[in-house]
Amino acid sequence: DKKKLFHTSPSVPSKMNNFEDLELSNNSQYESDNLILNVSASGYSQSQQNEIAWWQETNNSSSSAEDGNPSSDEGFVTGEEESIQSSSEEENFESDENSRRHLGRKRRNRNRGIDSCDKESVERMQNFPEPYGKLFWLEPDVRKLRIRGKQYLENSQKIQATEPLFTLAAVDLYKTKGRFDHIASHPKSRMALVKERGDVLPFVFMVHIQIPGPPFYSFVAYFVAKKETSNAIFRDKLSVDDLKITSEHKDLALRFFKGEDDELRNDRFKLVPRIVEGPFIVRRGVPSKPALLGRKLTQRYFRGDNYLELCVDVGSSIVAWKITQMSVGYAKLLTCDLAIVLQGNRSEELPEMVLGIVRCAKIDMGAAMDLHEDEDKD
Repeated sequence: DKKKLFHTSPSVPSKMNNFEDLELSNNSQYESDNLILNVSASGYSQSQQNEIAWWQETNNSSSSAEDGNPSSDEGFVTGEEESIQSSSEEENFESDENSRRHLGRKRRNRNRGIDSCDKESVERMQNFPEPYGKLFWLEPDVRKLRIRGKQYLENSQKIQATEPLFTLAAVDLYKTKGRFDHIASHPKSRMALVKERGDVLPFVFMVHIQIPGPPFYSFVAYFVAKKETSNAIFRDKLSVDDLKITSEHKDLALRFFKGEDDELRNDRFKLVPRIVEGPFIVRRGVPSKPALLGRKLTQRYFRGDNYLELCVDVGSSIVAWKITQMSVGYAKLLTCDLAIVLQGNRSEELPEMVLGIVRCAKIDMGAAMDLHEDEDKD
């Protein structure tokens, strides 16, 4: 019975990795909604019921944008606007061969914007250890992203995003025994090896998405501050005018990356998802709207000498848990963009700052590095 596929208690892992036999037409909105979440199913607490209702409202409100009518809250251009801006180079994920050529072109320029004096240490950080499968991720064009414009509080208009303050340096996918906080502290982690070598890096922002299981996974994207970002925000060597941000932007960024206020981080860290390619059930199940995840999920923060690791606990939300597990089941068929934005709530903080963007393309979860492999041998 298809409608019983996800009807398990939230405390018991669902068998959501076998979707090959699941067939849904593009008119199966009712069926797909109930496959993802069944509000009437037993075992859900009142708070979980409220969360499910919120998810359904959010998902339904974004359907008009999916049909080509983007609202002011839409995170990426859609429909006709997207067809105008897209290029054949950006969408080269139809085949492994195209992906390989495309990723090769993008990877040759992946350190664009990094200070020349930092490039060697950044390249060592990128290559040791070998990052997760190089065919599965890249830094896409940010121009399709919409952010709050300077006059957003007056007219609710969004504008085309400007270049991110950080560049995507590497992506890791770990298989873990359970939820693992502060991945940078593990001796096998990329950041621990940087410290062991004595390398000095520009500021690194780590976005760590913790996927519940079993099997448990940690998806980690490493964003390195560009030269202008480092100088204007972290080193005070460059005027904020040269970075085209205000002093209020700089103050917000410093409070986010260096401050002690986790509530501010929860209220300002905005994730903007976009399904580039994937099955209908995933496109239907993943809201395309920007989300302040810290208001719905538990986020934990860990600061090192020159980095901030933001951990998103997907298992803290029944909705996020089920949607993510569904996406994991379709990972080899799925290409998605994740943009990171620092939300501006006051006119002085607008337009918004784009921190970074990553594209995940047809990920093979089976290729994840076992974080505890050596421990098991011992």
